[in-house]
Amino acid sequence: MIKQDFDIEKHVNLRSYSDSPGWLGYYERRIRFSQTIMYESIDKFIDFFRVISPNVSVVTSLYKFGLGDNEITSEQKVLLEAGYLRDSLNEIVAFHKGVAWEIVRELSSVVMYNEGDIAGHCFFILESSGLIAYPHDDTGFGFITTDFNQQATIVVKNFFETLDKSKFIYFELGL
Repeated sequence: MIKQDFDIEKHVNLRSYSDSPGWLGYYERRIRFSQTIMYESIDKFIDFFRVISPNVSVVTSLYKFGLGDNEITSEQKVLLEAGYLRDSLNEIVAFHKGVAWEIVRELSSVVMYNEGDIAGHCFFILESSGLIAYPHDDTGFGFITTDFNQQATIVVKNFFETLDKSKFIYFELGL
């Protein structure tokens, strides 16, 4: 069970996610970036993981540079108002328990469609799977296990096998 005071740094090396003790691997797009491939990646992730891990929490320290009215998208405005996206470097990491999967979709698209105006970290805690997933700007997700006794490795490997190999490539650590 994830507690309200979840310490992300206990599981994730914030300087290099792949150096985290439970890092399992990641996938990225193999082809040119497009919004279509971005949403395909996000939807594939959500469709697979919402079935096996219906409860998701978010840990985020994302912030947006230059918050002029003309520079903010409607999606970013919603995330700002809900506290998932910040407008200051000085904000602490925010933890949101029991998040709707639509928020996961919106946060993922903000990270993946980043034009250099978003910085910080964004993690999805998939409680039932013992996994932490993170979206990245190479149009994919990475995975870190929180519980080495669970079947997280098998879950991630099974997910990677569902990816269209002509569009996505995955890298795994001993899976």
